[in-house]
Amino acid sequence: MSAADAFRLSPLHTDDTAALAALHRQVMGEADGWSDAGLRRLLTATAARGFQATADGALAGYILAFAAADEAEILALVVSPGHRRMGLARRLLRALARQLADSQIVRLHLEVRASNLAARELYSRNSFAETGRRKGYYAGAATLPPEDAVTMTLDLRSLTDR
Repeated sequence: MSAADAFRLSPLHTDDTAALAALHRQVMGEADGWSDAGLRRLLTATAARGFQATADGALAGYILAFAAADEAEILALVVSPGHRRMGLARRLLRALARQLADSQIVRLHLEVRASNLAARELYSRNSFAETGRRKGYYAGAATLPPEDAVTMTLDLRSLTDR
């Protein structure tokens, strides 16, 4: 059994927004983190898709995407610092991709900070291709300059062919 198998995946649910928002703020920082109410609004949308992972009853991470027509976009992939490098992000990503492919979604998009090399490597290892850049997309804090976003896309049709 791999370390990623120790996590229990379940669909995202509005009852869990306080814990999800707290984890998002912990990982992304207070300035970039989502509020409980904001996350609740996202999860009540019919376009929302995603999973949360727990370990020993505690939230370890989650992935949230929005689907429209035959495409979807990842809004967040968050793993708690204590559960990183265990394959959880890959497992969440693959579960979402499979769910979307089974729902006739053909492309999955995302954007990631250009400096987030670990995330870019994760996406590349999972067949995402870089498709562009958004200059200055991430506004810098008072002491940081703006940062580019790298856009990436996964063709989900390859999952339905297996």
